[in-house]
Amino acid sequence: MGKLLLCSDNNRYNKLDKMFKMNFEKSYEYIQAQFNLCVYHKLRLKNENYYEAGNEFIVGTGTYIYKNSIAVDALKQIFEDYDYQFDKNDIVGSFAIGILKNGKFSLFIDSGSTYDIYYSLKNNEIIISNTIYHAACVKDSNEFNYDDILALSLCGVYPGNETFCKEIYRLSGLQTIKYENGIWAVEEEDYRSYNLTDKHIWERMREKTGQLDTIFNKAGMFMTGGQDSRLYLSLMLNLGLNPTLYYGRGNSLNTCTKKDDEEIVREIADKMKLPLEYMNWDENEYEGGAQKYIEKYGELYSIYRFNKNVLREFEEKIDCELLCFGYFGEMYRNVETITDFDKEVYTLNEYIDEIYLPAILQRVCTDYAKLRRRIYDGLLKIAKCKNIDPNRMEKGDFIKLNVCYRYRADMKMNNLANLFCYSVPFFGDGEIVSVLENVNYHDKDNSKFLMQGIYFYQPELTEIPFFLTLKGKN
Repeated sequence: MGKLLLCSDNNRYNKLDKMFKMNFEKSYEYIQAQFNLCVYHKLRLKNENYYEAGNEFIVGTGTYIYKNSIAVDALKQIFEDYDYQFDKNDIVGSFAIGILKNGKFSLFIDSGSTYDIYYSLKNNEIIISNTIYHAACVKDSNEFNYDDILALSLCGVYPGNETFCKEIYRLSGLQTIKYENGIWAVEEEDYRSYNLTDKHIWERMREKTGQLDTIFNKAGMFMTGGQDSRLYLSLMLNLGLNPTLYYGRGNSLNTCTKKDDEEIVREIADKMKLPLEYMNWDENEYEGGAQKYIEKYGELYSIYRFNKNVLREFEEKIDCELLCFGYFGEMYRNVETITDFDKEVYTLNEYIDEIYLPAILQRVCTDYAKLRRRIYDGLLKIAKCKNIDPNRMEKGDFIKLNVCYRYRADMKMNNLANLFCYSVPFFGDGEIVSVLENVNYHDKDNSKFLMQGIYFYQPELTEIPFFLTLKGKN
């Protein structure tokens, strides 16, 4: 379940397939007129990621858990349920699934939009890949937006499905790519809310993940001394998973960690009797050979400033089946960005100018007004979708916009990990987050709500100090 490739044009398909199979082993290939599809194995696991039934099939990449099964067993059950009582929100994971059934092909990702699929669709010619780089490699021409690249670098992300490469888009969890009667199209569904209350979030998460210990034999957790990774660890321990803890040590601004933080991780490992392994994340001096990494990983190579040691540790050291990070934990507490904001009521324009966009962009962009207008339009669409009044926003509305940032900015490591093994940002689950968005703002003050989750799953973990980035041990 490592990579997915789909092109309507044979030449484009053959070019990318040649590039992919230098590093990824083919799992399944389907070739028809205007329809060339291939899925490739993960780099460190070899589970089948397709199921065939006569002339019909289903393929999957990433991580998908359905009815307490994974890989081909999960795909078979999804295939059988599809068109009947199927709801993709019943799939736990970070994934893309393509299914050809009853003469129609559909490709969709998880409702949380945590899995990267990029596509270009023009004049009924489609290109689909896991990375912008590879999709751009086979377009007839490319036009890159300098200001978008700056916004991506300084803001981490911009709203909407557009990318810095013109006519390449990121598929969202509300969209489905469809092919029927020789026509490619992208369909979009309405934003969906759920009837759960915040008091049921922790129970619902445990219900959705309750059989993980029977699915995965070996789990890993990238650990820090902070709160977010502690929330994930508490869930894993509650489910009977006893993960190996991984701790990255580096010497750069991006990877340098504090002694107190490392000591807390050691204390967690000792108290919970978990193995602890250290990752070498020291920044490399330039060694050359960057092209091979770019062709293998695309823009994911840019993680931690193109640090090859990070990639080597994934390639050579990490051997677990399921690997988790602490991403999305921040949404379960009020972050400094909004707690330090001095306005209780504000407008969407104030949100963009005083929170979202750094002032430096006005000085370095070639057309700041155009960039800002695009960002405003993207955020306004999200606000309307979530019933936010753009002229009167409250602090509790922050998460409803910030979650879109998290789905894009925080998912790079999860998408990288999914090339090697299974990886799921459980607390970014679309159903769970839709409920989280309506948790009372003040209930998350001082991390109260997040701490309730840790205590619910594993009370012992609340007895160990936390390392807070701005304050040290606490």
